[in-house]
Amino acid sequence: MSFLTHRLASSITRARAFLLATLVAFQCGCARDHETMAAPGASITVAHGIRALVVAPLEDVPVETTSAPAGARLVVSDGDGRVYIDAPAAGTISLRARGSLGRHQLRLLDRDGRELARAAFELDAHTRVRTAGGALDDFIARTQSEIAATAHNVFMDGKSVRCYVGWLRDDTHVLEATRFFEPDLESLPEAFIDHQRDDGMVYDLFSEGRQLDPHDGRWLPFNGRLATWGPAYAGFSADRRQRFERVPVEADVEYLLVEDVFNVWQATGDDAWMRRALPACEKALDYVMGSPLRWSSAHGLVKRGFTIDTWDFQNQAVALAHPRGNRNPGGSWDIMWIDQDTPMCIMHGDNTGMFQACRQMATMCSRLGQDVSATQWAAKAEALMANLDRWCWNGSFYTHQVHLDPIPGDFGADESRVLSLSNAYALNRGIAQAKAVSIIREYQARREETKDESFAEWFTIHPSFSGGPGTGFAYARGDYMNGGVTTIVAGELARGAFTHGFESYGVDILRRVAALQERDGRIHAVYHPSKRQPDWKPETCVAVDLRASANRGFVGEAPDGWTGEGVNDLREFPVGDQEFLGHSFSVIDPAGNGGHAALMLRGGRLTDLPEAVTVPVGRSARSIYVLQACTASTRGKAVATYELTYADGTSSSRQLWDDAHISNWWGMTDHGETRVAWRGTNPTSAVVGIGCFGWNNPQPDKEVASITFRSMGNGVPIILGVSVSDQSVQWPWGWISGGIPDNWAAAAVYAAAIEGLAGISDGAAAFEIAEIAPRWSALGEDHAEVIARYGASRGYVAYRWSLDAAAQRLVVGFCGAGRRYRFHLLLPPGARGTGAQLDGKAIAWRDSVVETSTYVDCEASDAAGGELVVTYSTP
Repeated sequence: MSFLTHRLASSITRARAFLLATLVAFQCGCARDHETMAAPGASITVAHGIRALVVAPLEDVPVETTSAPAGARLVVSDGDGRVYIDAPAAGTISLRARGSLGRHQLRLLDRDGRELARAAFELDAHTRVRTAGGALDDFIARTQSEIAATAHNVFMDGKSVRCYVGWLRDDTHVLEATRFFEPDLESLPEAFIDHQRDDGMVYDLFSEGRQLDPHDGRWLPFNGRLATWGPAYAGFSADRRQRFERVPVEADVEYLLVEDVFNVWQATGDDAWMRRALPACEKALDYVMGSPLRWSSAHGLVKRGFTIDTWDFQNQAVALAHPRGNRNPGGSWDIMWIDQDTPMCIMHGDNTGMFQACRQMATMCSRLGQDVSATQWAAKAEALMANLDRWCWNGSFYTHQVHLDPIPGDFGADESRVLSLSNAYALNRGIAQAKAVSIIREYQARREETKDESFAEWFTIHPSFSGGPGTGFAYARGDYMNGGVTTIVAGELARGAFTHGFESYGVDILRRVAALQERDGRIHAVYHPSKRQPDWKPETCVAVDLRASANRGFVGEAPDGWTGEGVNDLREFPVGDQEFLGHSFSVIDPAGNGGHAALMLRGGRLTDLPEAVTVPVGRSARSIYVLQACTASTRGKAVATYELTYADGTSSSRQLWDDAHISNWWGMTDHGETRVAWRGTNPTSAVVGIGCFGWNNPQPDKEVASITFRSMGNGVPIILGVSVSDQSVQWPWGWISGGIPDNWAAAAVYAAAIEGLAGISDGAAAFEIAEIAPRWSALGEDHAEVIARYGASRGYVAYRWSLDAAAQRLVVGFCGAGRRYRFHLLLPPGARGTGAQLDGKAIAWRDSVVETSTYVDCEASDAAGGELVVTYSTP
C-alpha cells in the first residue's frame, strides 16, 4: 500500500468508526410491483471521513448496497452526468471518486435498468500538493497563502474589481499563481479593456483618482511625483474614483493584456467572455506594431528607451543624448518620458512577450473558428521570432538592449555580457529548445562566476550598471533592478529548467527559495547579492576592553543581573568574538569576569551605578561603534554623552537622545545613527534587542586616548561593546532590497512548483486537455498527490503518482474535468521505457529525450480518469 493510499485508508477507517451517512435511500414506486423486484429495503449507503458528503478527486469512498436483487448494478455518474462506474452491486466496495466536479449520482438499478435506490456525494477540489517525504509541501502551500493574502477589491464604475496590485503588469504576472485559486479573474482585465484608449494603447495601472489642479492644470501628485505626461497618458474611470496612467517608456503593456486575457480564458473556459475581449487584444497589438514610438519597422521588432530590461526608468545618459534633454510636457527632464527624439533600443523581453501574445491570439482565434485570423497571428509570431533571433541573439543568450540610436558614455558594464531578467521569461514563452538550454547554462555559469559575491545567480541584470548622475541608472549596483537578486528570475528559471531537461537544477532553485522563505518569514521579490553593498570598504575593527568597567550581568536572576527585573533580561545575548552589522566586537563572557558583562550608568531606580565611566582606547580611529541600549529613559531627552579625549588633551563629544540615537532594549528599532544589531527573546518578552551606534570621529588623525560614557540622568545608558574602526561609519544594507510587490515573485515560484515540478499544464481551456508531467523523482520523492483546480471554473486535474524502483514501474492514477490527458513521465536516470498500460490494457507510448532526461509519452482520451502503469528498464 502506498503512502498516500495508506493515509486515505486510515482516514476512512476512522470515518467508519464515527461517521456513517446515508444520503438517500428510497424505493422506486413503479418498481414495487415488478416481478423481479427484490426485498423492498434496497438502499445505497455512502460513508466518508473528515468532511461528510464532500470528497476530493481520487479519494476512496466506501459504498454499501443492501438488499440488491440478483443482476442489480451500481451506476455512478460525475457532475456532468458521465458514467464512470457501471458494475455489479456487490455489497461494499471502495469507490474512487473522479470525473467532473459537482454532484455525483449513485444509482442502484435492477437487471432491467429500473432504479431501486439513489445516493449522492459532492466532488470538490482545491489546489494542493502532498508528497510522501513532504520536502516542499509546506513551502508550496505557504507560498500560495502569501499570495492570496494580498488580494483586495477596488470599487470602480459601479462594480468591484479584484486585484492583487492594481498594475496590469504585476497582476498579469501574479495570475501565474492566482488562477489556481482565485474565483474572480475577469474583473481586472475588463477594467483595463473598458478604459483602453481609442488608438489601442493600454494603461499601465490605476490608483485612487485625482482631479486636475485648478491653479495650473497639472495633475496632482501621484506616487510622490507630478505626473506631467499629459492627457495622452492619463485618464479616469467614469465615476472619477480611479485614475488610469501609462508610463510612457513602457513597451510591454499591450502584450501583457493579451497574456492576461488568454490566461483568464484558459482558467474560466469562458469562450463567450474571451470572444468579447479579443477585439481589444487585437487593437492593442496593432497599436504597438503601428506606432512609430513603439515599433521599429526596419527591424520588425518592438522598441523602447534605454531601460533596465522591462523596467520603467531610463539611464540618465538619455538626457544628454536627447536634443531637448528628454523633457516631458511639464518641461522637466523625465527618465520615464519618450518622444520621437528619445534614443531608442530593442529589448528582447518586449519581443518574446509579443511573440507569445501573437501565438496566444492564434490559439484564441482558432478556438472561435476564426481560422484566417489565427493563421495571420501565427505568421506574425514566426516573423517576430526570426527578427528577434537575427538582431538580439548573441550566441549564448538574448542581448539586453540593442541600441538603435547612439548614446554616448561609459555605462560601467560590458553590454555584450549583460544578462537580463527577461532571458528567464523567454524560457517559458516558447523559444527553441537549443536557445533555452543555452540560457540555462549561462545562468549556471554566472552562478559559478559570482559565487564569491552573490548568494544566487538570479540577477535582475548582470553585470550591473554604474549608478548616479550622468551615465548611470538611479540605483546603486546590486540594488533593486540594477543587479539585485530576484525570485522572479528564480521562479521563471526553475520552471524553464524543469521543462527543458534540467530537472535537478529546477529542484535546486526551489530548495534555495524555500530556505529564503524559512529564513525571512516570506518570499521577497528582490534581495541584495550579499549583506554588504559592493562598495563596502574593508575595515579593521579593534575592540575596546570593557572588562574592568563592566558592572552588570545578562541574567536578571543573578546578583547584579541586568536591570534587576528578574527573568526579564538579556540572557540570550551572544558572548565572545561577534560580528554585528558587519563590524567585529568582543562581548564579555560574564562567567569569566565575575558575572559582569555590560556597563550600565546611573539612572531611574538604579541609583547605585556610576554616573560616568572612562575607558582607555590608545589608538587612532575614523569611527567608533557602540553596542548599546537604555532603559527607564525619558522620551525626548538626552540620555547619555559620549566624549572622546585625544592624546593631545583635546576632546570631542556627542549627546545621545532617546529614540533619536539610543532606544530601549524593548522595542528596538533603527533610528538616526543607530541600527538594530541583535534581537532575541527572554521568558517574559518575545522581542528584546540591542542597537549599534556609529559615530564618525571629528578628529580622525589624532590618537584617541580614552572614551567617557556619561549618563544625563534621563534613563539608564547600557554599553555592551565598543570597537574603533579605520573606516568611516558604514552600515550594511542587509539582504532585502525592494521596489516591486513580493506577490509577483512568489507567483513565479509557485508556477514553477505547480507547472514545473508537479508538471500540471493546460492544453486547451478549463483542463479540457490536461498535461501531466510529474518530476518528483528529481526531488527524491517516490509518492505524490497533486490537485490543480482553477478557482474561476470547475476545471481541474488530479493525479497520484508513485515510483516503484524495485519493480521498475511508474503508476499514475488520474482524473479531471476534461476528456483527454497527455502524459510526459520522467524516468529515472539512464532508464528507457518498456511498456504502458491504461486500466490494464496496453496503449501506445514512446520514449522522448529532453537533453539527458528520458520521458515516456502517451495519451488517454474519453476518460473521467483511470490508472496508467509505465514500465521501464535500466542498464
